[in-house]
Amino acid sequence: MVRDTFNQVYFQFMSDLQRNAFEITKENQPEGITQLEYSILEYLYFFKGKYISEICKDLYMSTGQGRRVVKNLIERHYLESIKDDRDARKKVYNITRKGKAKLDACYFQVMKGVQDKYESLDEEALKNLIECMNYITKTMYKQL
Repeated sequence: MVRDTFNQVYFQFMSDLQRNAFEITKENQPEGITQLEYSILEYLYFFKGKYISEICKDLYMSTGQGRRVVKNLIERHYLESIKDDRDARKKVYNITRKGKAKLDACYFQVMKGVQDKYESLDEEALKNLIECMNYITKTMYKQL
């Protein structure tokens, strides 16, 4: 019974979270890049030195599609590839300064959107939310 309730609450929570993230970011994507390019840039903004297989798996895209988008981002100097020290046949990918600058241009607006959305919450409510988010991250996503 608890598992069934958990499943329902979990999927509702994830749906609400995605909807909120979309609402906050939809008007603040950098110009001149596609949604997939944005997703990869944002991913590598926070997670450094990833293989193409990790990028594609974590962003739910095919390897072929991921390779094409990454190649395009490298050609435009938003990403760089570096041979892996442990296996010279593999490459790791990182965002470049130019790529970071592209995202930084819109992050200010995104953060303002977050602040605006939750401006009515007092300090105690914000502390509770931070505690809940940290708990969820630690107990659920670090286990994956």
